[in-house]
Amino acid sequence: MQALSDIIERAFKLARSGTCRHPTDVRRHLRMEGYSHVDLFISGEGLEADLNRLCRAAYGKHTEGMPIHAAQAVERPALNSNME
Repeated sequence: MQALSDIIERAFKLARSGTCRHPTDVRRHLRMEGYSHVDLFISGEGLEADLNRLCRAAYGKHTEGMPIHAAQAVERPALNSNME
């Protein structure tokens, strides 16, 4: 099991990256990266508020200056057209 500090540190990096709009996205990314017990470690009002603030600020910078259709594509990735 990963150390709590490793999971928290990675969560903050993801929040600052501009790719996560909300702490829910941060938790999803952590699970995809193989972190376990994400919901247990990434919880609590204070941590949730900090991650939310960072996500909102970084995501705004990430899409700033993009044409509206490009920013929407970042929000909703296209479905794989090869899937049947």
